[in-house]
Amino acid sequence: MKVNLKNLKFGKNSFWLMLDSVMLVLIFLNLTWMIFDFAFTAHFIQNIIEEISPSFFQYYRDVIHPDFLLYDF
Repeated sequence: MKVNLKNLKFGKNSFWLMLDSVMLVLIFLNLTWMIFDFAFTAHFIQNIIEEISPSFFQYYRDVIHPDFLLYDF
């Protein structure tokens, strides 16, 4: 598939292309966070994170993880 970048720069559809790109990035970030939160339920992952960054681990465990669905919405 060949994309003509000249037509995209000043075309009518460039706004929608940018909007779609932003939405794809947001979806990717959301799915990545969901996978991280799911992995966080495993104790060996928690141990690894706690060794790397104890302050992040404690904050995520106490503040973010219990209300993950609220933040995800």
